[in-house]
Amino acid sequence: MLYTIVQMSNILIERCFDTIALLATEAKSLRLEDIVERLDLPKSAVRRFLSVLCLIGWLEQDSQTGFYRLTLRLAVLGQRLLSATKTPDICQFVVDRLAQDSQELVRVAAVQEDGLAWIAYAQGAKAGLIYEPETTAEVPLQVTADGKAWLATLTTGAAVKAVLKNGFGHPDSHGPNAVRTIEAILGELEVTREQGWALAVEEA
Repeated sequence: MLYTIVQMSNILIERCFDTIALLATEAKSLRLEDIVERLDLPKSAVRRFLSVLCLIGWLEQDSQTGFYRLTLRLAVLGQRLLSATKTPDICQFVVDRLAQDSQELVRVAAVQEDGLAWIAYAQGAKAGLIYEPETTAEVPLQVTADGKAWLATLTTGAAVKAVLKNGFGHPDSHGPNAVRTIEAILGELEVTREQGWALAVEEA
């Protein structure tokens, strides 16, 4: 009986974080029905943990539309954590200098369990179409140069595990050259290991 209760609690916690990740990725309000469809869970269960997340201040529900959205609590905690580690402060000077010398966008990614997260950047481009990325974000591993570079340092099994855990994303969320299969990404990693650097062209 105790094991069943603990197991149910673990599932509830996992689903709550799945919901937070979904809303953070979309960065917009979603209907209950949209969340149910994306998470592929029973409507009654989703409504229950949405209520819990609203109660403890992680989500808020629009009183008129009924849509759910994240509060700023997650963003505040994330910035607080980065400030406490001092990581952006330590690397920003180097990033700024490299961006200035190369006149390109430069980003720093940190390893987070089975993935990467961008934690600092500097834009060195002076003209043309200038891309201003998110300050911090999870790295789509198989369609970015830094993702491929990191995956190439892993064993084949660990690389496959990381890619599957992070997922390939929606077909419309990446560029026309994005790889869609494990076989394709393993081929990309082999090339990366041989040449000693990674490249992504019209992928992310």
